[in-house]
Amino acid sequence: DFSWHMFRHSHASEAIAALAITFVGPVAPVLVFTTGVPQVVAHDPAGWRALAHVATLAVLSSALALVLWNRLIQMTSALAASTVTYLMPIVAIGWGVLDGELITGQHMIMIALILGGVVTVQVADRLRR
Repeated sequence: DFSWHMFRHSHASEAIAALAITFVGPVAPVLVFTTGVPQVVAHDPAGWRALAHVATLAVLSSALALVLWNRLIQMTSALAASTVTYLMPIVAIGWGVLDGELITGQHMIMIALILGGVVTVQVADRLRR
């Protein structure tokens, strides 16, 4: 059926991400309960806030990113999608800026080098085709 075919392909990135996260699911509760997380959340005044931050990072930096990355692979080539991993340090610096960290000239040079490398790979891939 055509509509089922469209549904499968339009939701493939979410399915792949869900499958990858499914393998972590059974391990996560074991790690949570063997590392004392419930006790910290129950007794430390900042425990719930810290847990909320971890949950936010899990959703935004892991789950959503995984879905978007799988979608990017569908829309482009594996080479183009792999260059996205080089952008992670830039995103990390952005999170640092939001947290009040200072960006130095060295950071800016490294960002330029990373972006230059990504552009070089993309241009070489287009010229090769």
